[in-house]
This record gives sequence, structure tokens and C-alpha cells, in this order.
Amino acid sequence: MAAGSGNGVCLTALDGLVKGFMAAERMPEASELPPASVEAWRACEGVCDTVEHVSVLQGLQAADSVDATVLQDQRLLFQLKKQELVEALRAGDTAEALARAREELSQLALDAYPEAYGEFQTAMSAFLWSRGASGAPEAVRDLWAPSERTRLAETLAHTLKLSVGGYDSDLSYVVRYLLLAARAFHNMDARSRGSHRCGAACELAGVLLKPERAARALAPEGAANFPEGVVQALGQATEMSREEAIAALKRSGGDAHAALRAELGCFRLDGPLMQELAREYAFARDLVAGSVVSAPEDTAANGRASRSTEADGDRKRSPSSSPPRKRRGVSGNSSSDSGSRALDGDPDSTAAQGPGGGDHGGLADMEEDSVHSAPAAGDRGRPPAGSTTISATVKYAAALKVKQHAKANRFDLVEAELQRLDPNFIDNHPKVLFEVRRCQFAGLVASGKTAEAITFARTQLTPLAAGDEQMASQAKAALAQLMLGAPKDQGPQYPTALQVSVCKALGLEEPRLVELLSVLLQLHAAYCAKARQTDRFEGAIGVAALRAAGAPASGSASAAAAAAAPVAGAAPAAGPPEAWGADGGDASDYSHDDDDDGGGDDDDDGGEEVTEANILLTMEFTGLPRAQCVELLLLHGNDPQVVMHSLFS
Repeated sequence: MAAGSGNGVCLTALDGLVKGFMAAERMPEASELPPASVEAWRACEGVCDTVEHVSVLQGLQAADSVDATVLQDQRLLFQLKKQELVEALRAGDTAEALARAREELSQLALDAYPEAYGEFQTAMSAFLWSRGASGAPEAVRDLWAPSERTRLAETLAHTLKLSVGGYDSDLSYVVRYLLLAARAFHNMDARSRGSHRCGAACELAGVLLKPERAARALAPEGAANFPEGVVQALGQATEMSREEAIAALKRSGGDAHAALRAELGCFRLDGPLMQELAREYAFARDLVAGSVVSAPEDTAANGRASRSTEADGDRKRSPSSSPPRKRRGVSGNSSSDSGSRALDGDPDSTAAQGPGGGDHGGLADMEEDSVHSAPAAGDRGRPPAGSTTISATVKYAAALKVKQHAKANRFDLVEAELQRLDPNFIDNHPKVLFEVRRCQFAGLVASGKTAEAITFARTQLTPLAAGDEQMASQAKAALAQLMLGAPKDQGPQYPTALQVSVCKALGLEEPRLVELLSVLLQLHAAYCAKARQTDRFEGAIGVAALRAAGAPASGSASAAAAAAAPVAGAAPAAGPPEAWGADGGDASDYSHDDDDDGGGDDDDDGGEEVTEANILLTMEFTGLPRAQCVELLLLHGNDPQVVMHSLFS
């Protein structure tokens, strides 16, 4: 594998994505400021929270401060004003509700849209049927439902995001996109259920993608024509029908990439779990801000306290206050808090219970046959219930602290940090002690203390290497560099080697984010190969950049074969720490043995070809997924008419 890559993932590209995510989430470890598009996204989410938890009136005022033009849409304004009337009735203020009906709602109902007047009449029926009254018409009950207010809040937020160009972090879009592709691959064929297993990463994927999907903005009125290939690709990528994909393109003015991001933003991720994955990776790759990282235990606790404070303050927040942390794109609700608690070893959390507890989303049943063969993704590197073993995130942070102390020549702090992990850590891991001494040696060389460096090497470095061929070779190389007058900047590589050595001693594998993305990229490649397509969006969304050099591209002939091993086998073997160390490094290839069932991909079509035009035509008229249309065309000689006759006759 090339330097800077880990198990098929380009770590250099992932570094940028993770730093951007931490900035967007305002994590304390962030080393960057969020871009204006993310700030706009947060402002729109603040409007959504105000409508849902404070009042519709204040939400309208907040929306006006973000972009006044969105309320020029009479359809949206009518629905919001109708909700104002309902909320006035809910508060028992019948006089205020009646005034709003006379002064605003009745006029809007005449021109908003054809069905508006009927909805106005239903709203007036709410005066007669109080909330929860038995015998109320279904339309009135729907009007009183809290979910209607949530839908309107999300619709307004989505409209604002499209108008002001508000976008979530790039990493969140990539993760959503790949999770949906993995789900599409899993749902292609009933035969794939139970036969495609990818261990802990798929369990993590099942937890990460939430089942809820936020409401979208209203589609612009009028007809519009778009290339059928774009319509079908957008619909397949975001689990939409053809009509919904056309509406999404109309909302974005025909910009397919903007439509894709807008639709992906409606899917929700488990926010605390995403933050934990990003934090773990940032510690492993030395991406955190500051010279010495803060204790992750405190960070996690503060994050939970912050989320709790924000939730308590939602109903009190005024439109002029700063927008709250995102709740929908990267969800921070109470259900996703279980992911955060589980990562800290809380035995009562849903995520800590493994695949049997809670809703794991559409990917959960990918692991139904393998949940006993691999540890849960959320459990890897963290203790079982009741154990005092240190969590993986704390271990990564400790290894990074050791590296930073070594770079600052504070070897007293290095040893203190190692002893904090385990009083006997240094005695039990001579390789770590050797790396500490090598860093001390490099510090003496950098200070120009040549004589002291030679003495130190003879008395401290060489004795440690006795009996170990690798350490002996490294000790000789360090001395040789000094004798040959090698540049003094050779030293900085040693703290990184120390970090890697500590990670090995702590039993750390790849960061879970790398393992997750590795599996998802291979499932994405397998999906594209199965559907006989080249992904038109993978470049714009960032998937192509994330794929390491040499990994099979989507739609290539080798993609399905390359993906078959991790898809059909058990959990991928984790690579050595050098593969994901802070300064990159070469990593060996990982092998994955196939199960006896051969992976379940019976794609032996003998090289028959189907044309893209016939695939799109079949998709358009049948509404079936692309891969299923490909199979039908292969079965019926690439003839769409025969396919449709067989389906509809």
C-alpha cells in the first residue's frame, strides 16, 4: 500500500475530512474554523429548532433574519401560518387563533395552492375538535400531531439551506453517501441477506445511520426536463423515486451535485458516535489543536454536558441567540447519546448492548449471521461492562501525549504518562523504553551534544537492543547517522516511532473510522460493479479522493472481485499501526478469506452486455432499482419491451 494510505483508504484525504468535521462540530480538538457554508447550515438549524421548540412566530422572525426571500413562497408561508393558528389553540388562546384566521390565513388560503382552501377549512375545524378529542376527523388529528410542527420546521430549514448555500461538513456527506450505497448493495437481492458479512464495521454502519429522514423543501412549481441518467442516478444514490429526484433537481435549479448534497443532508447520523470516531482518528493521526491534547475523559464528559445543556435550553432559546449545535444532519438527540455513553463503557447504553439492542437502521441485518463471530464495532478497544480497562480513545490520546512530550524533550512527562496507563508499562514493554531512549538520543544530537550522545548510546541505547535484531539494527543506524554527520532533523521521526510503539503495546488496531470507510468503499465498488455503472457523483462528493491509489474504482471489472473478500469474509484484519501512524508509512496488504458460500454474488452472466439506454428506459418505466433492471435485461436479451411485458402481463 502507498504511504499515507490504510486498508484502501487515502489517509491524507481523510485527514482533511476529519479536520473539517471537527471544525464544523466545534469540537475542542479542532484546529480549524468552520467555513461560511457550515455556519450558514448551523443558522438554518437554529431556525428549525426555534420553530419546533420555541414558537412558530419567533421561527419566522429568525428565518427572516437568515434570508427573507424564502417566505415569499406563499405555499410555505400558508403552512407556517396555519401552524401558528394551531399553536395558539394549543395554548388555549382562542381569540388570538381566530384573529390569525381572519387576518392572515383566510387570505393566503385563496392563492397559496389549489388544496390550500380545503386545508384552511380543516384548520377551522380545529376550533370544534380539541386536541385528543374522540371522534375527530383524521385530518384534524394530523393537524394536532407534534410531528406536523417538526415537519414544517425541517421544511423551512431545508428551504433556507438551499437558498443561502448552507452545507454540512464534507465528511458527513461522504459517510452518508457510502452508507446508502452499502444499504443499496445489501438490498439488491434477497440472496445477499445473511451471506454478505463484514464484521464489526457493518455493525457500526448499522448504528451510525439513523432511521429518520428529515422533511424536504417544497418543490418549485412548473414542469422541468432533466437528463434521465442524472435523474436515475440521483434517485438511486439517495433512495428516492423518479418523481422525488426530479423535484430535488428543480429545487437546486438543475444542479445535480447541489441536489445530491441537499438530499443527503436529510439523512441523519449518530452525532456523538461520529464525534467519537473523528476524535479517535484525530488522536491517532496527530490532527488535534494545541501542543498537548486534553484528557479525552474530560472532553467526552464536557461534550455530554454541553449537549444536555443545549437540549434543556432549546425551549428557552430566542431567535437572537447563537444557533444550537446541529440536531438533524449529525443528530445529537437522546437516542444517539447512547452511542456516546457506550463508547465510554456504559453498560446501560443501547450501543453497548451490541446488535440485539435498539434500532440499528437499515444496515443492521447485514450482520444477522455474524454477530457472534466478531466484536461489535462500538465495543472494539473499549471495556466490557463493569471493566476498568482503558478505552481505545483514551489509549490513542495517551500515545499522542507521549509523542508530544517526546518532541518537547520532556521525558519526565513521557514516563509519567506511561506509568499513568500502567505502573509496570515500561518494564513490560522494552520496545517502548528503547524508543524513549532513542528520542532522548536524538534530543542530545539536536542540541549539539555529540559526546554526551555517544556516551548515552553506549550506556542506555545499545544495552536495551541486546538480543533483539531489529532494535540492534535501529541503534546502529542512529549511531551511524551521527558519525556520518547526518542532518539533525532526522530526530523528529523518532517521536512518531515512539507513538506507534505505544499503540502496538496497547493493542490498538486501526482507528474504527478507517476500518468503517475501508469496508464501505469496497461495498460501494461492489455495488457499482453489480449495477454495471460508473458512479457519476463519486468525484464531487469526495469518494474518489478518499479511495487510496491502487484500490479498484467504482464500476471497474475488478471492483466486485476486490470487494468480495471483505464483504463475504469475517471482520477485516486490522493493519499494523504503521499503516495509520501520524506520518503515514507503508502498510502491507491485508488478506481476507472467503466463506464457503463464495460470497453470495452469483454474477456469472457470461459477459453478456446490456446498454445504458435500455437500463435507464427500464428504470424509468418500472421504477425498479438499477441492479434489478440489469438482471432483468440480462435475463431477457437486453430487450426492455420483453422485460416490461414479463412484469406487467
